[in-house]
Amino acid sequence: MHEQKLFIGQPIEQGGLSNENQLAQLCPMRFKVVNAWSHYVVTFFHRNGSTHNWKWKTKDHTIREHQQLCLELLLNSQRVKGETKRAVAGWMLSQMLSEVPACVYV
Repeated sequence: MHEQKLFIGQPIEQGGLSNENQLAQLCPMRFKVVNAWSHYVVTFFHRNGSTHNWKWKTKDHTIREHQQLCLELLLNSQRVKGETKRAVAGWMLSQMLSEVPACVYV
């Protein structure tokens, strides 16, 4: 559907992604309610989780780094707030990883 737009945004000067507002509008409804992906985003990123157990869909390191950068830029954005940020970040993770990881903290 709109997954091809998830990782095309560029970093913007104020922080965040150039297409984050568009992603918020395109985000599928299933990510706008509490689900395993959005729950993982909250627990992982607010508690300094580790990525060592992530099962990536791609083996290409360049793609992984780019996807992770887009996710980090979104999470650090001041323009996207709360539930919307969690929903879009969960959507991104669902396209990056083959399964919801167990939370491992560092």
